Amino acid sequence: MIKNTNQMKNIFLIENNLDDYWLFTEAITRISDKIAIKCSQDLDNLLKTLEEEQPCLIFIEYHLPKKNGIDYIKQIKSHPALTDIPIIMWSTTCSLLEIEKAYDEGAQLYIEKPWSFQELVGEVKTVLKQNSMV
Repeated sequence: MIKNTNQMKNIFLIENNLDDYWLFTEAITRISDKIAIKCSQDLDNLLKTLEEEQPCLIFIEYHLPKKNGIDYIKQIKSHPALTDIPIIMWSTTCSLLEIEKAYDEGAQLYIEKPWSFQELVGEVKTVLKQNSMV
């Protein structure tokens, strides 16, 4: 079966920092014009939104208001319609305990937020290649 590479793909970003959201969006724009980014700050309706959007990939910030990213991974992975969507946990901190928890709950990858824009583009491009999105 040949994949349709012209089809638009969706990435869902769960991020509460608007600067990080903007940088992430810019990085995706530089990598591919075939990827749409959705972001939600309405975390109370997250599962419903994800089910409607059906993203190919989800990036989740570890440190979020109310709950942490691990709690959201648990919710997503327990939902039958969402369980197969790859989840990438990303954060400014790289605590071994946080990393282990993320993998234990089903994260495909845990990456530290890069310090430069070029590093961000490189990290995101690697993740997209690993998930056959570019």
